[in-house]
Amino acid sequence: MPNRYNLKNIRMFLTEGFSDSELRSFCFDHPEFEPVYHQLSESSGKSEIVRHLVEHAYGKELFDFLLAWAEEKNSSKYKKHQPYSTPDSSISNDDYKSDKRTNDNLIESVITSPAPLFDLGEFMGSGGAIKI
Repeated sequence: MPNRYNLKNIRMFLTEGFSDSELRSFCFDHPEFEPVYHQLSESSGKSEIVRHLVEHAYGKELFDFLLAWAEEKNSSKYKKHQPYSTPDSSISNDDYKSDKRTNDNLIESVITSPAPLFDLGEFMGSGGAIKI
């Protein structure tokens, strides 16, 4: 039975438990997360780094690896933000996401607030609005 991951708890733990520099170093030092390192710009803030880490860990099924490293480096924060996963597929809490979701659902779950509306009317005279 696949694990279901609590993305909110994982994001909170990584955000509170590590600095930008520590998260960047983790990506650089571990070949499994090197693609994340190359996605980051100098101006990427901690929330963007965490989002990329969570997306990558989900897509490559690396949450266990990521959480094992994080627990070793900061066990007190690790304990504070548990639970991170459960094998029980009957959980209906939206904070828990199966590790077999589609990419569209992953992106939706990682973004915690709705996208701002961009008024095309300002630029194209259409008066329409789209999500960006």
